[in-house]
Amino acid sequence: MFKTLAICILTITFAAALQISVYAAEFHMVDGNSVDMVVHVQESGQYHIEFDYLPLSAFLNPEFSVQVNGVLQHTESRRVIAPINWEYPSGEFLLNRQGHEQLPQPSGLREWTTSRIYHANFLATQPLVFELQAGENVITFSHIAGEMLLNTELRMTVPVAAISYSEYRLLHSSHKPGRMGEQFRSSGTSSPNMQITVQA
Repeated sequence: MFKTLAICILTITFAAALQISVYAAEFHMVDGNSVDMVVHVQESGQYHIEFDYLPLSAFLNPEFSVQVNGVLQHTESRRVIAPINWEYPSGEFLLNRQGHEQLPQPSGLREWTTSRIYHANFLATQPLVFELQAGENVITFSHIAGEMLLNTELRMTVPVAAISYSEYRLLHSSHKPGRMGEQFRSSGTSSPNMQITVQA
């Protein structure tokens, strides 16, 4: 009880000092702690996990692991990053000795950000997909590094399937293909292996 009260006081003080909005249900992720959040879905299936966070670290991105119903579903969910967004000061850049503009020192934004669970090195363009059962599921975020406030009201979103190439062609059927092949043939390329065919 004392720990929970201390976290609430810290959150309110921090929010008042920076004049930020405060969620009704938030958790201070720090010092290896973890939080269980219950979510309900109507149907069993694959979902993206969407969350809101406020980074508190000066420069270190907050990191945590994600478990669903006590199971680590992906190797990649052992380490998830909630990136800090940065901004450069506005105005004119300072000049160095040679008269070139210098890149100013960026500052981390202290604002609520929405994200999904991605590969820690962002090697994939799509978020990770988690298997949830119909009804109640427990999602656990466990702190690894950095510091952040987490809105404990998670959102589950259904992945959007990529369309096939034939569907893509139908969507863009009014677009006339370019004559790139003719441009290459008329440019006098010296490569005997380069041959481009254009079909209209």
